[in-house]
Amino acid sequence: MLKVNQEKTEFIIVSSKNPKVDTSDMQVQVGDSSVKSADTVKNLGVHFDHKLTMERQVNAIAKSCYFQIRSISAIRRYITEDCCKTLVHALVTSRLDYGNCLIRGLPETLTSRLQKVQNCAAHYQNWPT
Repeated sequence: MLKVNQEKTEFIIVSSKNPKVDTSDMQVQVGDSSVKSADTVKNLGVHFDHKLTMERQVNAIAKSCYFQIRSISAIRRYITEDCCKTLVHALVTSRLDYGNCLIRGLPETLTSRLQKVQNCAAHYQNWPT
């Protein structure tokens, strides 16, 4: 039997940019639990919003990648170039690649953010120690 974790369970109603009905305070009854709707939900590490703009997902990827790049930069002078390339690939490129099929067709304003992260990561791998 499936048990609902009340703290983690949420759902979204995907709608157009100008919905006719306010869905922000809707609830669904599942057994004894009441599940509230949310503006964004996270599933398998991917953020979805109720308009499927994927802006929150792009922001989360960029934030996480820049954090990893800054972390690598703190130890860059102590590691070899090959080690740096491995770390950038493992910690940055893999994050950019995960779920990338979901960002296909997004506006250039969003995809350009991810392109900047990728360019930064590629440039950083070639920095001298």
